[in-house]
Amino acid sequence: MSEQNKALVRKIYQATETGDAAILDAVVTQDVIEHPLNPGQPPGREALKQIFGGFSVLVPDLRITVEDVIADGDKAAVRSTVTGTPAGPYLGADPAGRPMRFEAIDIWRIQDGLVAEGWHVEDFVATLAAWGAVTFASRPRDAAPPPSAGAAMDPPGDPLGAVRRWYQALRSTQTGAIGTLLDDRFVNHGPIGAGVPMSSGRDGLGGDVISLHRAFPDIDVIVADMFAEHDKVVTRIIARGTHLGPLPHIPPTGRRTAVMGHEIWRVANGRILEHWGRFEDLDLLQQLAVLPTPPVLA
Repeated sequence: MSEQNKALVRKIYQATETGDAAILDAVVTQDVIEHPLNPGQPPGREALKQIFGGFSVLVPDLRITVEDVIADGDKAAVRSTVTGTPAGPYLGADPAGRPMRFEAIDIWRIQDGLVAEGWHVEDFVATLAAWGAVTFASRPRDAAPPPSAGAAMDPPGDPLGAVRRWYQALRSTQTGAIGTLLDDRFVNHGPIGAGVPMSSGRDGLGGDVISLHRAFPDIDVIVADMFAEHDKVVTRIIARGTHLGPLPHIPPTGRRTAVMGHEIWRVANGRILEHWGRFEDLDLLQQLAVLPTPPVLA
């Protein structure tokens, strides 16, 4: 069933890249629900077809590379990279002919052979920063190589337990415990929270946790969903907190925030070996009034 679900969700990216929205008729349910909905977007297949089918019109040279698919039970997660050059203004910014590149992690729920619900998180803010439209936390791409090939032979141990312990340490700022949870070969490919910088390796992750707690001293991280396939664990989280400390380029606002994030963890011998994280940074900037909230479409 997992392989069938993987093949099913891959068709969503095929439909989006090619603009052939009719593919979705045999992929998603008529009343499919997407999270988050665009302003004014109703749930359902037809609205999804308009959005996904129109993306390649906005970005004629659109390419979506599916980097990884992880599935278990009725859920499948997809990590992808999106590239292309928008033909005109995009999300309120003028790319002026410059290309875009951003990464996403999506989670899909399959019911009776069709996708019934989806959660989408992307780091499009990185593109806005590259265009000079916003100033944002530094997040180097490809800052570190993946672990050695020998790490692929290591048994995962208890991957779900290792990730649960990570979130316990994150909530309590136990940087010492974090060090024991990470493999010596640990490599980080994404931030651990919205708006914060990203360290590439094991030694810097404790500092990232401290930065997150300084910015949001009352942060509460809720794990809304968690599933695993072999050595990889997928989590969907909601991080709530009050912005009482500085974020890079953003002084404290005192605003209450709630941001969704998707993370993928690779575990070896019961310790975390790799991490990919994507958070709704655009949503965070809108909640902090750094960016305007988009108007509701009629």
